[in-house]
Formats: sequence, C-alpha cells, structure tokens
Amino acid sequence: MLLLLSACETTPTSQSPNSLNSVPIGNIPIPLPDNPTDRRQLGLTHLKEAAHFQVNQMDCRILVVEVFDFYCHICQSSAENLNILHSNLSGPPFNAWVCMMGIGKENTALETDTFRRNLQVAFPLLPDPSALFAQAIPVTHTPHVMILKKDGKDYQIIQQKIGYFSKEDVDLFTGLVLSLTTQQME
Repeated sequence: MLLLLSACETTPTSQSPNSLNSVPIGNIPIPLPDNPTDRRQLGLTHLKEAAHFQVNQMDCRILVVEVFDFYCHICQSSAENLNILHSNLSGPPFNAWVCMMGIGKENTALETDTFRRNLQVAFPLLPDPSALFAQAIPVTHTPHVMILKKDGKDYQIIQQKIGYFSKEDVDLFTGLVLSLTTQQME
C-alpha cells in the first residue's frame, strides 16, 4: 500500500535536458551529515558544529543529485547504477570539482539511513522531510537524477533524468560531467 502512495515514477524513463534553467536551491537548509567521510565528499569539512548546511556552502562546482523516496521501488532498483556513477566520479579529475548526494523527498533521517544501509549506497543520502529541495527543482516523480552546475548563487540544471537510472544513463552522465569538468579546468 505504501508503494502506491509514493511519488515513484511508474512509466518508462524520460530524459529532458534543461540547460540554462537555474534553480534556487542554494539557501535551502539540509541536515548536515554526522559522518566525517560524507562531509568530506560534500566539501563540508569546514562546518564543525552546524546542524544544517546550505548547498551554497558545499565546496563543489558540479553537483550530481538523486532525489529519491524510501518507498519507491524504482529508486531501489536504480541504486546499483547510481553507485557505479558515484564510483566513476570519485577519482581524478572529478574529485576536485564534483559532489554527489541523494535527497530523500519527504523522508526522515531513519528512512534515508535505512535506504542507504539496505542498498549499500556509497554516496551521502540526506533527508528532506518537508520536501523543500524537491519543491525548488521541482521534482514530481522519483527517482529524479540531475547534474547541476554552480552559477553564482543558484545552480543551473545541465541534465536530468526522471525514472529508472540505467547503465546507459551512467555512461551519459559520466560523459557530461567529464565535459563540464574539462571546461572548468580550462
């Protein structure tokens, strides 16, 4: 019954690049992860005592975000491919420019922690119980994976994928992030 109530994408995937579409996510408060490895992955080692952070405080120019729902079976099936994407983006030249995180739309810390543990997700997953982040994009279905590039105070959506995240999507997103990283280094 809970699966029917979630905003899980149930139709075939849709891909829609949205270049030049800025989204106001920079000042949205997100719970700061307790884990020092997660803080390092998100470029937040400079925050010591804060309970929350804002995306603008992250030390990364390119942000890969998965908005997921604990109750979404397609989000669960996409986890393995998103772990592959994270692995692709964890080494040079990406690690100096790119951060990757998951946002649990309307999920509590317990739900995001359980999702991460059960599916062995390698990148930080953070709760968004009020769906503030998801509303700013806006996200209507999960999973919703996107590449965002920092553009002043806001972020520009470079690519987004709604629905199942496949091995082909891993290749596409890795290539796009490589292209963006190369542009940043020039």
